[in-house]
Amino acid sequence: MSTLELVFRIAGCSDLLLLALLISYRTYHNADHKSDGQLKYFYGVLFFLSICSYLLAPLVVYVWDWGLWAYPIILFAILVPVFFWLLIRTIFQENAVLRLWIWPLIVLTALAGLVSFGSEFGHFDLGRVGGYAGWVAQFLKVAWVVMGLMLVIKDWYSDLVEPRRRLRLLLLVGAGSYMLAILVVELFLYQRAADWVELANVTLILSLSTLFCLHFLSINTSSIFSVIEQTPTVVEESYSSLAQLIISTMQNDRFYARDSVTIKGLADALESQEYQVRRVINGELGYRNFNEFINLYRVKEVATCLQLSEYDNTPLLTLALEAGFRSLAPFNRVFKSHYSVTPSEYRLEQKNK
Repeated sequence: MSTLELVFRIAGCSDLLLLALLISYRTYHNADHKSDGQLKYFYGVLFFLSICSYLLAPLVVYVWDWGLWAYPIILFAILVPVFFWLLIRTIFQENAVLRLWIWPLIVLTALAGLVSFGSEFGHFDLGRVGGYAGWVAQFLKVAWVVMGLMLVIKDWYSDLVEPRRRLRLLLLVGAGSYMLAILVVELFLYQRAADWVELANVTLILSLSTLFCLHFLSINTSSIFSVIEQTPTVVEESYSSLAQLIISTMQNDRFYARDSVTIKGLADALESQEYQVRRVINGELGYRNFNEFINLYRVKEVATCLQLSEYDNTPLLTLALEAGFRSLAPFNRVFKSHYSVTPSEYRLEQKNK
């Protein structure tokens, strides 16, 4: 390892540790964050610490020879794709529940990576198992990054928060693709990469971490995390003519119940531009996702019907389809998220009143 690479690795670690401290400070300094906002900062800290471990791993193994003491660093380096996925999930899937099957998959990724590392460096001899563990670990890490990129792409079109839409592009063509390329190369690389490749990789990480540090240390206290969390203040009395027209189109024309509902379709119906419709729904009406905006009108219509005795015998699927839903499962999920009860329970409550 060249002296320049060593210096760049240590400098990159310093930047990443500073980033972790800055994000931790923002987390506890802004006590009014929602729980999902706190998670966003928490996974951001873990992600930057794991990249720091990725930079440190060759040093503690090849240069300083920490032996078994290197395992915590190696563990965090292995989990870089996992923390990437967790961070992406909290940014783009608000209030999403972490599935139970995720935890065994995280443990399997960590164990496979550690077994592969220990077998490669002779800390324990497992024969061919160590080689197989290495393949399993690399495939799982690739899978985590792919799942993260899928979350970036999902709901991109319906996302109304413009900074978050730009962040999707940055993550897709930048961080995610870069990580995926490295993992795929490592998957088929049977020896340590050439010195110039390692130096180029470390230089890029150092440059990006420095840019992030400058971003979080800037005079403007609104970091990218806080910007995408901001919810506009809704003032009905000051609605623009376009905002009033959007509301009228939803309430009077039942635009939400059409077969194909898109932002472009709404913009065409209003004889407006798509970017203007996005800006108004987000900035004036206070919605962060177009699908959530549409589904709110749909479930409100069904809830109104369930309050009327004339719909007592109408199947829930019929009401859901007439309101614009395409199947019962998403309708039940959206309805419960808004009313905290299932449609059947809501209907029963209305009958007992």
